[in-house]
Parts: sequence; structure tokens; C-alpha cells
Amino acid sequence: MLGPLLAAVLLAPSDLPALGKAPVFRVTDQDGRPFASASLSGKVWVADFIFTTCKDVCPGMTRVMRQAQRRLGHSDELAFASLSVDPVRDTPVRLKSFALQHGADLGNWSFLTTGNEPAMVKLARAFKIHAGIAADNPYSAHAGHGQHAHHAIKPPVTHGRHFVLVDRKGEIRGFYRPDDDGLDRLVADTRVLLGE
Repeated sequence: MLGPLLAAVLLAPSDLPALGKAPVFRVTDQDGRPFASASLSGKVWVADFIFTTCKDVCPGMTRVMRQAQRRLGHSDELAFASLSVDPVRDTPVRLKSFALQHGADLGNWSFLTTGNEPAMVKLARAFKIHAGIAADNPYSAHAGHGQHAHHAIKPPVTHGRHFVLVDRKGEIRGFYRPDDDGLDRLVADTRVLLGE
């Protein structure tokens, strides 16, 4: 069986499946600036969905994304985007702190927030990633008044755990798990789309 890097040499971009268009969106980045998906036009990019208070999968996903960024090197033709599924708490300041804590190179990696939950859920689902608000999320705009901050130990959201690879034309070309095999496949397929 071919290893992922050797397979990348033998693949052409047309060999990767076309899985639907990535959504058009306008959000806010970790510096509080407007960020539009149009700025990614003509680039190959990778997206994932995380939240900063997560103690489970999100730090691991961020480590894998950082490894992908380092393995692929810096290029003006490549971008990374981590979108928060907890927009009530994940302010730009908190997102930037999280990014720096995890060693993200913000030169081509943006941490983004929709600013509100309905927009977040709609955006994640448009990427074909599950997302939903936990019924007992005390930070939700929809939470009851009787809920208190000590419930914050519970996950505020549920969300899918895949990376999404998007080509220069905005077409989704793959979904990848945050493990060693997923990382190898993501790096290999990204290189194919970059023409390396």
C-alpha cells in the first residue's frame, strides 16, 4: 500500500473528490477585524471548529493543525482557519490568547468567531460539520435564567471533529480526523492541491 506522501506524488488535484462548495461567510478574527471568506479565494485552505474552554478534543485538534501548518510551511497560497463554536464566550481577545498559547503562526492562520450562536450553527452545518448548542449551556443566549456559571464545566456545544480541506475555487475536497493518519492524509492532499 502506498504511503500518503508517495500517493500525493501520483495524485492530481482532479483525483480528489469534489464534495460541495464551502460556504460564503463574514466573521470576526482574533484581532477584532472583519474577515470574509472572499479573502481565501485562490488559496488552498484548511478549516476546523473548536472552542477555547474545551479540555478534550479541541487542544488536540489545534496541535494537529499546528503540525500541519509547520509541515506545509508558510505560503501566500495556503491558509488555515479555526472557527469557534462558542461565540458567546470566545471573544477575539480570548481567541488570540488561545492561538498564542498553542503556538499558532497567525501569519496565515486565523481564529474566527461568528459572534452569535445561530450563525455559528448555520456556518458549521454549511461546512458539513455537526454543531449544536447544549440544552444546559449557561452561556447560551437561549439558556434559562436559573442556570449558573458553575455549570461551565459541562461542554457548552457539541461539534464535529474533522478538518475540512478547501481548494482554490472554494470546493471542499476532503475531511480528515485529528489523528496521525488524518494529519498525513491532510498534508499529502493539501500538497496535491497546491501543486507541490
